[in-house]
Amino acid sequence: AADAVTALLPFSPVACEGFGRRIVDVVSRAGRPVPDLPRGDGWMFVELRGDDETEVASRARKLVAASGCLDGWVVSDPGQAAALWKIRADGAGLAGVSLNKPAWAGWEDSAVPANDLG
Repeated sequence: AADAVTALLPFSPVACEGFGRRIVDVVSRAGRPVPDLPRGDGWMFVELRGDDETEVASRARKLVAASGCLDGWVVSDPGQAAALWKIRADGAGLAGVSLNKPAWAGWEDSAVPANDLG
């Protein structure tokens, strides 16, 4: 995923979050809702913002095309976006307590400078 991020930077994302099947499985096993996701076992959520909704939607479609992803969606509905971001929020907390080999506390808040990705 980090290799792909550098191709996304020209689209001015305000947030990028990557996670894998393990997090989705943790959320599902805990009985929390998991909305449909694009095909694959790893996902990158990228949030774009702007004053012109049409321009942001166009930029989002171009980002998906440039990403090299197996499958990708542009989500413009705030409720659908919130449900997708909730996977990450629920998964981060659950991964620290519900896995045979728990994740390190605070791992979800780690960051890498964009110039060091790829």
